[in-house]
Amino acid sequence: MPAQAEPPQAEPPQSAALAKLDQIKDLYLTAEAIGEDALSKHFDLVSQRQRQLIREFFDAVVSKRADGEQTPP
Repeated sequence: MPAQAEPPQAEPPQSAALAKLDQIKDLYLTAEAIGEDALSKHFDLVSQRQRQLIREFFDAVVSKRADGEQTPP
């Protein structure tokens, strides 16, 4: 039976990406704190902000890779 290849390891996020992750976490904590009723009223706004933060996170990661920044294996 051939050995299975291990999945590629994810590279650790860089500082700009980490900052975006912190903002996403803060958004989730705020959404939890305001409660379900308030969240339901502002769902579209919260969803839009979530998508924006996630997009910015991936843009930061891709930008670092495009700049040629390598992370150790």
